[in-house]
Amino acid sequence: MPKGDWKNQFQEQLFVQYGLTDRFEIDAQGVYQQNVVKQDGKRISSAGFGDSYLFLRGCAVEEKVWLPHVTGYFQLKIPTGKYQKADPYKLGTDLMGATTGGGSWDPGFGINLTKHIKPFILHADAAFGYPQIVRVDGVKTIYGKYVNYDIGIEYFLPKGFNLMMETNFLAQTDRWEDGERISSSGVNSFMLCPGIGWSDDKIQMLLAYQRVMTGANTDANDSVIFTFVYTF
Repeated sequence: MPKGDWKNQFQEQLFVQYGLTDRFEIDAQGVYQQNVVKQDGKRISSAGFGDSYLFLRGCAVEEKVWLPHVTGYFQLKIPTGKYQKADPYKLGTDLMGATTGGGSWDPGFGINLTKHIKPFILHADAAFGYPQIVRVDGVKTIYGKYVNYDIGIEYFLPKGFNLMMETNFLAQTDRWEDGERISSSGVNSFMLCPGIGWSDDKIQMLLAYQRVMTGANTDANDSVIFTFVYTF
């Protein structure tokens, strides 16, 4: 951006998990966000709901001596965020849809792996999304298929504290508009996220910093993340 211009986003996410059995659960995630842009001396802001997600997770393998804990899941992105008919005076702040494709219903699937190697816990996961056809301002649009995967490690400290380091990778192919592929419209990014957490039997908390290190067609964001989980 030119000197003096900037863009901020604040998100409040609610993620709920409900155990159906000892091995299956259903999850839902919603987000409310505020977008703020300063451009050419003007400061514009908008607020609204972003896209929502539903998940069905199942434990396939319990952790054993040489085997990690394996969880598979299905996911569905629901286009609850505004994705078209942008107000020209709001500099795009009123568009709330997901960066992988606002307005599209995205079914997908994924896998989570977790392994304890004291004093560490290793995590790895991958999710694959398949956007469906959507009309965006009258244009028939198919966003590219995408894969999102993470690799993380936790190190445990005394009194319930732990240190975390996580990397995130996103790769998405080009989108199609009215039957034509839009060259170089794909998205990719690599993010690094260190953090510190605290937990006990009921509560888990995490404070982390996230930085987009490299990518294409994505913002170079610096983010501060706070997560609070309560189990009942």
